[in-house]
Amino acid sequence: MTWLRLLQGKDYEVVHNLFLQTDRGSSQIDHLVVSAYGIFVIETKNYKGWIHGHENSAYWTQTIYKHKNQFRNLIIQCRGHIRALRSILQEFDWVAYYPIVVFSGQALLKNMYSDTPVIYSRQLLKTIKIKEEEKILSPDDIHSIIQALKAANIKVRSARRRHVRKANKNARRQKTQEKLSICPRCGGDLMLRDGKYG
Repeated sequence: MTWLRLLQGKDYEVVHNLFLQTDRGSSQIDHLVVSAYGIFVIETKNYKGWIHGHENSAYWTQTIYKHKNQFRNLIIQCRGHIRALRSILQEFDWVAYYPIVVFSGQALLKNMYSDTPVIYSRQLLKTIKIKEEEKILSPDDIHSIIQALKAANIKVRSARRRHVRKANKNARRQKTQEKLSICPRCGGDLMLRDGKYG
């Protein structure tokens, strides 16, 4: 992502396309910024159309004219990435993590309800810089974290392909269960309820 190139100096290190394997499964992180102020976990999508969603809903919706397409909630995906990072960076368990969802391209965020930043790519630097208050990581800490992540990064293509296949399979299974009114978490019956946002 070109905007991240503007983060300069010893306070910031950027890692792209990080692929981690933990006891709970695999995690593919688009962009990671390890800074003196914390770790920013960035999920990016190059979508068109209107994007609707809520921070706690399982799926978000993309609308292009009258065509609607659902995709997994990217904030939940970021939270999974943070769990993977915490399991690898246990030595730095006190570090703050900041999830950010970034839409580039021609997306228009409509009816997006979230405390976690869901932003356009042009807003990314400003969103990161807001956290420039108290430094919690030294340059040596940043270097140690980067080295640990590079050591944990899986570069084997077959493992990355397996991750994509498994993620797609899980998404299909979850959608099937929801169509059959089965809870994908506990296996119980799903009930339709009216909430604040529909």
